[in-house]
Amino acid sequence: MLLTKDKDDLQLIERFFERELTEQELTDFEARLKVDTDFAEKVERFGYAHQEVEKIYYTNERQAFKEKWASILDAEEEAPPQKVRTLRHYALRIAAAILLILGMVVVMNQFSPSNDNFQAIAVQKWEQSEMTITMRNKSQPVPGAVIWDKAEKAYKERQFSEALGILDLLGDDPDALLWKGRCHFELRQTPEAISHFEAVIQHKDGGKKDLALWYQALVYLYDNDVDAARKNLNIIIENKYPKARDAAKLLEEL
Repeated sequence: MLLTKDKDDLQLIERFFERELTEQELTDFEARLKVDTDFAEKVERFGYAHQEVEKIYYTNERQAFKEKWASILDAEEEAPPQKVRTLRHYALRIAAAILLILGMVVVMNQFSPSNDNFQAIAVQKWEQSEMTITMRNKSQPVPGAVIWDKAEKAYKERQFSEALGILDLLGDDPDALLWKGRCHFELRQTPEAISHFEAVIQHKDGGKKDLALWYQALVYLYDNDVDAARKNLNIIIENKYPKARDAAKLLEEL
């Protein structure tokens, strides 16, 4: 529903395009254009809509319309009390309707997440989900622990390519695969990230499946594959994994 101010503005703009403003109203109108950016935008969009209507209705008989319009203007000047409902009048009515639709689209876009918004949400959740535990797998023997220490150091220094090379030494260890997926996403190599998280999800160990589903959902969301992201989040919720609450909150945002 339009606010009273919006209705008044549209009526004023319509009267401007119909040349119905008094000299004082025209002076006030032009002064407002200089200081009220929202109002100026409305006028600009109305004018654009008016031009589009003219293209639709008047292209084929442009010259005939101009001649007809000139005669109508003369008639209006001679008899102002008898307002003539011209083609232009109705065209402007249609322009006003188009302007309202454009306004509604703008408002709807503000409440509907765009592709850029999905990426922003994914990055925000990713940063909030930064692992607080050490990268090292405590069950590894001493040689493995040394590898984990080197990989963790490279990751913290944001040397993700170097970290990937070190993690390769750990084979198909699910922890290593999970962290390789994280490294690939940090490098914005999303197909590789999705692939490594999928390897963790399908791993016989199964111990890191919940985290892999969560991180993979965020990568899907970053890639604007919202359906795939929702699928992962629902799996997390249905299985009551530790990230179930986070998954439910994220679903509400999509």
